[in-house]
Amino acid sequence: MAGNYELVLVLTDDLLKECPVDADFHLWRGAALFSIGRDSEGELHKRWYLGLIQSILDSGDGTSAESAYVTISTGEEYSTLSYLRLTPQQQFLVEGPPMVDAISVEDESGEQSTVYFNPALHFLRLAESLQ
Repeated sequence: MAGNYELVLVLTDDLLKECPVDADFHLWRGAALFSIGRDSEGELHKRWYLGLIQSILDSGDGTSAESAYVTISTGEEYSTLSYLRLTPQQQFLVEGPPMVDAISVEDESGEQSTVYFNPALHFLRLAESLQ
């Protein structure tokens, strides 16, 4: 989609109607708006993106299952890792309670660690869909 900002705007408009709290959709839409000079609209989506990510970062510290970042989807986990400039290496489920996702990551210097996420609402939706 590089350089096709109008297509990004069309697609993200539809996507945000389906899921208005997806940080990546706001990031992509904001970047497209900035690229075509619609800065005030771009700022709105930048604030949405930063607010959504900050709400995750404020929910825990991600260093253990007990202090996992709370998310509503696994997509939010990867958006948060991207924001933190961490490259995911491997994901695994840690039985709880609570049941959490643990993602092995590598930072820009090559240091490895594990970040924990509690996507409780995702697990709840998944369980309901299986019934």
